[in-house]
Amino acid sequence: MKYISYIVLFIVVVSSSVSLTSCHNEYQRSYTVSFYTGSSATAVEPRTVYESEKVRKPESPSRTGYVFVDWYKEVGMVNPWNFETDLVIDNITLYAKWNVVESTKFTVTFHTGDNAIAVEPQIIDEGGKVTKPENMTRVGYTFADWYKETAFVNMWDFENDVVNADITLYAKWNEIPLSHEATVTFYVGTFPATVEPQTVLPGKKISMPENVERNGFTFDAWYREAESINKWDFENDVVYNHLTLYAKWIKNDYVANDEEQKLYDLIMEYRQVFGLHKIPLSKSLGYVAQVHAKDLQERFVKDDGCMPHSWSEWGDWTPCCYTSDHAMIDCMRLKPIELTSYTGHGYEIFVWSAKTLTAQDYLNTWKRSVIHNALILNQNEWVTFSWNAIGVAIYKNYAVVWFGEEVDE
Repeated sequence: MKYISYIVLFIVVVSSSVSLTSCHNEYQRSYTVSFYTGSSATAVEPRTVYESEKVRKPESPSRTGYVFVDWYKEVGMVNPWNFETDLVIDNITLYAKWNVVESTKFTVTFHTGDNAIAVEPQIIDEGGKVTKPENMTRVGYTFADWYKETAFVNMWDFENDVVNADITLYAKWNEIPLSHEATVTFYVGTFPATVEPQTVLPGKKISMPENVERNGFTFDAWYREAESINKWDFENDVVYNHLTLYAKWIKNDYVANDEEQKLYDLIMEYRQVFGLHKIPLSKSLGYVAQVHAKDLQERFVKDDGCMPHSWSEWGDWTPCCYTSDHAMIDCMRLKPIELTSYTGHGYEIFVWSAKTLTAQDYLNTWKRSVIHNALILNQNEWVTFSWNAIGVAIYKNYAVVWFGEEVDE
C-alpha cells in the first residue's frame, strides 16, 4: 500500500509542474493597444496585451450621425485589424472608421389662405425644428399664428415641436372690423421731403401721390414694406387697416449729356495746349457735379452769406454754408466720399449765369478767372496737384466741374 501512495503523489506533482509552464512569466513583454474613435464619439479604454497575443475586440463605439464600420491599423483606413488572427507585437493604435448616416428629410408646407402672401416650404431633417416664417399680410385680416390642422386647434410650437413626417401648417387669420377709418402714411426716405397721409374707410382704395423728387435718384414705386418686396397696386389694392407705404428709389448713373460732353472736351483741349494730360471722365465726380448743380439751381439762396460751394438741407448729404474764409472746405472736398464710392477729395469750380450759356462760354468764364484757370491747368497753388478724375454737369443756370487726384475705380 505504501508503494501505491508514492505513485499517486508523483503523478500529482508532475501534473502541477505542467500547469505552471503555461502561465506568463515575469519577463514576458506587454504592450498597450489604444483605440482612436474620433471627435464627438464615445471613448474606448486602452488595453494591455502580452506580446504575440490577440487583443479582445471592444464593444463598438457610437457617434451621432454616423455608423461604426470597423477598426483599422492606420489613419488612412486601409488595413482592418483582424481580431481573430492579428497578434500584438508593439504598442499600437487602432482607428475607428465611420460612415455618415444620411438623415431622413421631410417637407413642411405652409398654407396661408386666400389672397395672402405665399410662404416657401422648408426641407427639415428628421427630428429638426421649423424656422418660423415672417408674419405675412392679407388684406382685411391680421395674422394670428400657425396651427397643425385646418380647425386651428393645436398651435405649432416653433421652440419645441420637431418634424418627423411631411406636414402642412395652417395660418390663422383674424378679420379686421370695418367700423374704423384707416390712415395710410407714405415714407419717402431720410431726406427732408414729405407726402401727405391719406385716410379712407376700410375696403376703399387710395390715390397715388404725386411723385416726390429726390436729387440724384429716380422714383420707382410704392411698396408695402421697407425691403421693397410687394408693390402696392393703386388700381386694385384696398385698405383695411392703418399701414405705411415705402418709396423705392433707384440711384441715377452719371451719363454726360451732349453739352456736358462738349464742355469736357473743350477743357481737355485747353489743357492739351499746355502739354497737360487728358483727365478721365469720372462717374463718381460726375454724379456729385450733377446733384450739386441741381441743388444749387433749386435751393441755393444768393446774398445770404453762403457761397455756391454750399449744400442745402434738401438731400442725402451733410448740409453746410460755405463761407469766403473757406472754414467749411471739408464740406466741399469730402462730398465725393460722402455721396459715392470715390476715395479722394474733390475740388469744385462753377459758373452761374442769368442767361443761357454755351459750353465755350463757361470755359471762357473760367479762363478769365485767375484762380479757376490755375485750377484747370494745375498752376500756382495747384501746381502740386495731379488731376486723375473729372466730373462735369450743366443744369439750367449752373455749370459745375469737379476735379480729383484719385483714379475713379
